[in-house]
Amino acid sequence: STQPTNGVTYFRSVVDTSKLSPELKPLVPLFNYVINQMRTKNYDFREMDQLIHMSTDGISFNSHLGESCSTPNGFEEAILVSS
Repeated sequence: STQPTNGVTYFRSVVDTSKLSPELKPLVPLFNYVINQMRTKNYDFREMDQLIHMSTDGISFNSHLGESCSTPNGFEEAILVSS
């Protein structure tokens, strides 16, 4: 059923990180932190954050490690992007 959101968009996405090289994997938490501090050509990170909050409840990036549905005793590495 359709639920009212007062114009706020909610989403969840998973970005596969299993193919990253072993040298890059320790940097994933740093990426998750830094991506929220980014600015654009026209907006600094504070202005960008305000624009994001006008359409969403904010965007978060978190490391995710979960049980694999396709590989017995396996796991999946990812970045969970959500609002």
